[in-house]
Amino acid sequence: MDEVILTTDERSNYISLCALISGYDVSCYEKMNDYMLEKEYRHLNGIKEEN
Repeated sequence: MDEVILTTDERSNYISLCALISGYDVSCYEKMNDYMLEKEYRHLNGIKEEN
């Protein structure tokens, strides 16, 4: 598993966008670590994982 380190701005953008797309509360995403948050962001946006 690759380690993902997001900047504070990236984190807050991902949290906002995930909440907006999914309709879930931002608090759900604030609890996620950077790896899970990025994975969820990619999933919600339909971005394919690059191998």
